[in-house]
Amino acid sequence: MEALKYQDIETIILVAFALFFFVMERLAPKHATLDAKAHLKTDILAFVFLAISVNFSRFVVPFFYDSIGFKTLGLLEATLTWPFFLKLIGAHLISDFMLYWIHRFMHKGGFLWRTHQWHHSAEALYWFSGFRTSFMHAFIYAFPQVLVGFYIFKFTPLELGIGFGVGAVSNLFTHSNLALPKWMPLHWVFVTPDFHHPHHSQMGTQNKNFGNVFTFWDRLFGSYVDPKKIRPDFKYGLKEKPKNWRMMIGL
Repeated sequence: MEALKYQDIETIILVAFALFFFVMERLAPKHATLDAKAHLKTDILAFVFLAISVNFSRFVVPFFYDSIGFKTLGLLEATLTWPFFLKLIGAHLISDFMLYWIHRFMHKGGFLWRTHQWHHSAEALYWFSGFRTSFMHAFIYAFPQVLVGFYIFKFTPLELGIGFGVGAVSNLFTHSNLALPKWMPLHWVFVTPDFHHPHHSQMGTQNKNFGNVFTFWDRLFGSYVDPKKIRPDFKYGLKEKPKNWRMMIGL
């Protein structure tokens, strides 16, 4: 049997956890009145568009690194012999640090904000809504992910699939309509729905809590806002929305 490609492994992980969050949102919803069906058609379209964008980006971006002759930094050569679990943690720390700053700069306005608007257009958050990502957004985000996975840690296809799969699961989780039990203080380390949802509000908190996987970047660099200090009835989405086709492209 032909060996699985990393995309296949990533897809298996994504589908399994999508089903998990679909069930969990019904058992412990953050907003019990949320009607996901009202947004489903748009989010299905967004997911198909994102899948095409991500695969295109991961195909094209390596040519950039190859063209500039990028080599694994000598200081990081030793990481190639690390156990996979340590490499996975290291890879997510490095890529998440880079994505934190990319995400933060996207909120400064101009072209970068236009690449990010589609993601903020969702007027309700649930497990599927986090996939609203423009073509340009996916392309920009591919640079640190490809750099870390393909060039710095030189993951095998299995390791790449797991690494990208973990990132996809994190996206499902942080955007989910899931109420976590109070005895589970994950937010001290990991981005949770409570931590991330205020970032999608129409209030000033849209420029807070930029972390994708880890919360400590926001605490370290002054962009953290405590979700407990925010009114829970805030509105999601954009006050003014350009046309969907333009937001999906990111221009």
